[in-house]
Amino acid sequence: MTEQAGKSVEGHAHFFKGQGREGAEVEWKQRFNMLRVKRALPTMLPIGVHVPLGRLEEFHSGLRMQGKRELALLGQVVSSNDCMIMAIAGTDERHFLEHTLSLSLPHRIIELALSLGGKPGGGIGVWNAPYKKMMVAPDRMAALRKKKKQLDPKGILNPGMWLDESMFLRPVFHHAAMAFLSCVDRLFPTVRFTRKEQGLDLELDSCVECGYCTTSCPTRQEWISSTPRGRIRLAKEISKARFSKSLSAEECTKTIFSCTLCGRCAVDCSVAINSPTMWVEARDRLVKKGLEVENLKALAVVVETTNNIAGKANQQRERWAVRLPFYEEISKKRRAEMVYFVGCVTSFYPMVQDIARSFTGTLTSAQVDFTLLGGEEWCCGYPLISAGHLDHAASQMRHNIEAVRKTGARTLVVTCPGCYRMWKHEYERLTGEHPGIEVLHSTEILWNLIENGRVRPGALDGVFTYHDPCDLGRVSGIFDAPRSTIDAIGHRVELEDSREYSVCCGSGGDLLASNQDLSLGLAEKRLNQVERIGADTVVTACPSCIRGMIMAKTAAKKQLNIVDISQLVWKAVQKRLMTIH
Repeated sequence: MTEQAGKSVEGHAHFFKGQGREGAEVEWKQRFNMLRVKRALPTMLPIGVHVPLGRLEEFHSGLRMQGKRELALLGQVVSSNDCMIMAIAGTDERHFLEHTLSLSLPHRIIELALSLGGKPGGGIGVWNAPYKKMMVAPDRMAALRKKKKQLDPKGILNPGMWLDESMFLRPVFHHAAMAFLSCVDRLFPTVRFTRKEQGLDLELDSCVECGYCTTSCPTRQEWISSTPRGRIRLAKEISKARFSKSLSAEECTKTIFSCTLCGRCAVDCSVAINSPTMWVEARDRLVKKGLEVENLKALAVVVETTNNIAGKANQQRERWAVRLPFYEEISKKRRAEMVYFVGCVTSFYPMVQDIARSFTGTLTSAQVDFTLLGGEEWCCGYPLISAGHLDHAASQMRHNIEAVRKTGARTLVVTCPGCYRMWKHEYERLTGEHPGIEVLHSTEILWNLIENGRVRPGALDGVFTYHDPCDLGRVSGIFDAPRSTIDAIGHRVELEDSREYSVCCGSGGDLLASNQDLSLGLAEKRLNQVERIGADTVVTACPSCIRGMIMAKTAAKKQLNIVDISQLVWKAVQKRLMTIH
């Protein structure tokens, strides 16, 4: 919550003599979690009404007499004598008769509320159109009609809605039709609903288009199709071999792939859609239908033929380490307690190779027994699942599992959150085989070494802030270890959007490869947030975030320092050693 929003809430609470209490904000964010019943229902009918507080018992009694359908209820007290109630009924639009008869239920519930001195809830949509005269004053209605004619002279925006409703929505016809459907509905037995959808189809079909994801999506553009809600609709159309009248198959595909797989939409989802997995599965389905983004298709070919994203000989993976004083020792190791899985980006891109040198320097100074896989390390599979090639990703995963097993290691550590996500969450799901090894991120190892006194960093000057990588924070829940590590080294300030609400830097989901302008635009926005809080150094824990933000920093000519937490720790360790000597 922003400072301005917080003051607004405090002001309203004071005016209405309300009191804040611990956990209230969490409860407020969960107020629409009841919509998760959509995961068990083919179709939902949401009905909103206002009921006087003194007549809630009568309202509940009346609901029990409304018929055969069970209702989920959510009530919010909105004034000293008014309760807004959201009722959700289940139906199945795939069964014409059942669904048609169920449409009388909103009318019956609204009429019940009116009989008790209440009124319809929400705005004037389809259900409330017959009651618009009691919800909008005549002069306001005339002004809205005039404005709509000015803005929409051809009547193409929301045709048939309440300003120019169809004959069916006019009160006299609507009430008569609903009364008839109510009578017929009572003649038929209760319908038991079953969910046939599973996996991707269940996730796509569970969307209730509430819209909470639209404003939080980092890659949203001007049109609704570029938001998670719009992309879900496009994915459903593509699954059914249908395409939007305004978008070609290629445009629909590009829109769905213009996503960083950051999982931000899952945080605000009222239906608990597993969006990171859903978008991966959706991309795989598109590719199997012959629809994919060309440069991602080319990237997938590179990974499948060279086992890395750089397209270089895979035996070059350890070149970043050849000048390290301890390289000869670890290069000869075949077995160790820990395997450091370096990842493609850190192994091959000079811009971020110092992350690996810094991390291994810290491990060596703490006398940690570790080894590298060298050329036996293949791409973790993340670029392939991002490109929609799940089957090929699984083959890379199986090779890596076997390579790690040969070392006899008990622990695998990574500095790349993408690699961490794959090993921790995707390897078993996609291969059906548990890696059989503890998987840790470097931030967990570093904090453990500092906390136990095996690594003693010196203090560094400056103002630091921490950018949560999406796959490490929001997807994997690692928030505290990196912050504790930075706090042990210097002064840290928190970004406004952090932890599970962290803003994606734009490097995930292969977006930097498929749409560099969009990707770097997101990175620049994140750097602008860093500047606004007065930090001179942004610390993160992801080589892809580092790479994207440095590219954006260079393009925008910013003066910020951008470092990985492994680099920060190693610098602090070296400073302390220099002080001692």
